[in-house]
Amino acid sequence: MIHISEMLLMKMLDVVKVSLNKNELRYVMKKFKLPEDKVTEIEQTYFGKDKLQDRVYNSLLFWKEYRGPPATVDELIRIFHIIGYNQLCDKLRTMKIYSQRLML
Repeated sequence: MIHISEMLLMKMLDVVKVSLNKNELRYVMKKFKLPEDKVTEIEQTYFGKDKLQDRVYNSLLFWKEYRGPPATVDELIRIFHIIGYNQLCDKLRTMKIYSQRLML
């Protein structure tokens, strides 16, 4: 069974995938400290403007797998806050708050 926080994280990845352009994605992947060879592999697999959302989404899925348990909703929000993506960060925080209210 999928945990609520896992479902929220996957919904957040959907929001992030439509929010980044290719240059922002490259920058974010460096900040997520993903291996350069894996970033290159994902870029080649999902090459082209029409596959940008798939590239973003799969990069974030890889981050989730690569980091393991530390790859949480809070960590995602923290990283986007640190790198100054305030509008996206606010969206993710709002999603978290709404999900917590639904659980009450």
